[in-house]
Amino acid sequence: MDNWSAFVHLSKRAGLGGEHLAVLQQWQKQGYEATVQSLVNPVASDTPASAAHTAATPAAPAAPAVTTAPSTFDLTADIAPPAQEHKGTLGPDFARLREAWITRMVQTRHPFLEKMTLFWHNHFATAESKVNSPWLMLQQNNTLRKNALGSFRQMLLDITADPAMLIWLDNARSTKKAPNENYGRELMELFTIGLTYTQEDVVAAARSLTGYQLNRQTGQVRFVAARHDDGVKTLLGRTGNFGPAEVIDILLASPHCAPFVTGKILQWFVHPNPPAAWIDKFARVWVQQDYHIGRLMQAIFLSDEFQSAQAVGSLVKSPVDFVIGLVRSTGVNLPARQLDSALTACGMQLFNPPNVAGWPGGQTWINSATLLARFNFAYQVARRLDTTAPAAAAAPASAADIASTGAHGGTGDPRMDPLLQEALILQPSAATLQALRTFAASASGHASLAQLRYLLWTAPEYHIC
Repeated sequence: MDNWSAFVHLSKRAGLGGEHLAVLQQWQKQGYEATVQSLVNPVASDTPASAAHTAATPAAPAAPAVTTAPSTFDLTADIAPPAQEHKGTLGPDFARLREAWITRMVQTRHPFLEKMTLFWHNHFATAESKVNSPWLMLQQNNTLRKNALGSFRQMLLDITADPAMLIWLDNARSTKKAPNENYGRELMELFTIGLTYTQEDVVAAARSLTGYQLNRQTGQVRFVAARHDDGVKTLLGRTGNFGPAEVIDILLASPHCAPFVTGKILQWFVHPNPPAAWIDKFARVWVQQDYHIGRLMQAIFLSDEFQSAQAVGSLVKSPVDFVIGLVRSTGVNLPARQLDSALTACGMQLFNPPNVAGWPGGQTWINSATLLARFNFAYQVARRLDTTAPAAAAAPASAADIASTGAHGGTGDPRMDPLLQEALILQPSAATLQALRTFAASASGHASLAQLRYLLWTAPEYHIC
């Protein structure tokens, strides 16, 4: 893989579906390894991409002005705390919450942090439909972001005591007298070790995880010793008086934990069906790094496996990768409410995964309804760009200009390639190039560029990464 292709590939996988060309050029100047270092080690604070672009790359465009969500990422004043929530009328607050995260995704200068937060949102899938509290869903989102690139052990400790999770998997109702098995089962099956446990392990985990008490009026969680089962339990072959921390340590020590979670990470970032050798390699790296998430991701992005021909172009873009990636790579200005509607139509309403297993992803992202939704959104963006300056500074003046350049196969044509570069399509198929040339030859005027972009964004190559 050549140098430029490596950065395009990185932007699609470690970014939110793709970055603006000016950002990629800045990455290229910085160097691949240094770019990976900066992605996996984001600074604590966040600012809109416009400010970051101004500081790092004067020629880069301002970030899209997504104006229907709060300009700040602190929603404390915008989302009602639990005591002030009016059950049954929470739709506006949930919409505001989704739009705020969308705004952050569009404007952030740390796209990988948001990508990892989204991954963990899917991994620890929790839905507003049951939690019924925008405030608590916001707190969980902040918890996922805080731990997204840190210690997986701390992530598990925090998510176990998370108010939204306590409601979602019923552990807030689990007591010494009546332990609830839901969270203990999913903690093992979906969050750590997969289907490698017994029903006796579920019972032991449920007993060990008793003791949490949630105040729905304040959202505060306490561990109450009187509610905790302090008897002896046997979990995965170990016996003792276990509490939540001991359960997590036992699960992390299981030989199944690192391969199971690493496999899910590789499916999200590298390949839909990662070879067993890849899983084994990176699982061992993760254990050696004491389950530090950022260091695992750094090892993955710097690996030959990540840049291999087997991995490149093997994933179907998620709705976030498609919608947010299109916005970030073009700099188009669209309201957050419109982006929220597009994500939902494409099959991914944030804060509302379909079940505890999350969105299945992969080829399930594409069906007749969601593909039509993608095409509709591509049309909306193309029309908006057609009434403003082209996103790429080197974009051709008209589709007719493209037709006049002749057959260059999309490699080196000074007027064809800018649109392909804007779309971050490295290897357009012969069919796509022929469609572009055929349309360009029959079109004239600047207005046809919108249709040309639409052709690109609805091409199969644009929906993989």
